[in-house]
Amino acid sequence: MGNIDHLGLYVALAMKNLYFLNVQIENVVSEVQRLAKHLRVEEVSAQLQK
Repeated sequence: MGNIDHLGLYVALAMKNLYFLNVQIENVVSEVQRLAKHLRVEEVSAQLQK
């Protein structure tokens, strides 16, 4: 992840991807890590706007 300021975008997309009601913190962290490895910040922003 390039900039810590963009962490919020990754967390927001992770929460959007984890749509089930009983979200566990481990799942959010894992999803943020997965997104950070595979998506640029611009891609995350674009997906959040959908």
